[in-house]
Amino acid sequence: TGEENYGHVYATGEWNDYPNSNPNAIEGYIVEYGGMIGDPIVNFGNNETTLTVAEILDTINDERCGAGEVTLSANSSDAGILWFDSETSTTPISSNNTYTPTISTTTTFYVTPKSCSSGKRTPVTATINPLPDIKKSILIKNCDEDGNPDGFTNFNLSETLEKINNTDVNYNISFHYSKEDANTGANAFNPDSFNNKNATNNTVYARVENDLGCYEILTITLAVSTTSMPSGFMETLTVCDNDGNNDGFHAFDLTEA
Repeated sequence: TGEENYGHVYATGEWNDYPNSNPNAIEGYIVEYGGMIGDPIVNFGNNETTLTVAEILDTINDERCGAGEVTLSANSSDAGILWFDSETSTTPISSNNTYTPTISTTTTFYVTPKSCSSGKRTPVTATINPLPDIKKSILIKNCDEDGNPDGFTNFNLSETLEKINNTDVNYNISFHYSKEDANTGANAFNPDSFNNKNATNNTVYARVENDLGCYEILTITLAVSTTSMPSGFMETLTVCDNDGNNDGFHAFDLTEA
């Protein structure tokens, strides 16, 4: 109770207050505080000591699609940072302002100022967003039935959507002539009536993207059959009804035609 103007700080970090009328009771560090109207002006001469506690000034989280490297950063008032892999770990994993771990799941790291390794820890989170769950490649077959057996025909690639997806999630899917275009999302074409003469080596690509903006690239190979029967083709197959039931019915092997 009463007037308090001085702080006596112990080596343990504990402190106590003393009234202005009893300065001789102070045996340790003296901290000047106050500054409000009516507070006394205290002059310690050459014996004045300033105590500061380092703190984290800012942090930057990071996120990516799928497993890989992330870049996290933090700054402190003493220009030094210690990184930990848990809130209670005693062993730092980095002492740089920037930390670049390789991870496969969302992970939270913790930082403290370098001069306060046992102080309060600030979380810094690296988020791994999921990639679409799709097949890596599929083969689409079609017959060249346009009367010109040149190996080119139209495909309805929209019918391949259910073959692309490994789940029932609705992804955003676009079709591209090259893998480079698929990676950037450029030059998408209409998949409803695509002629394979416009494909390079009968190959096109699908960009499959989820709501988080994460995407995978699917390779689609187009195969065209030009096999056709000659006009008026006919083959006669003859077998004997020797199955013990003389009824005029018997099995035929059509691969003999």
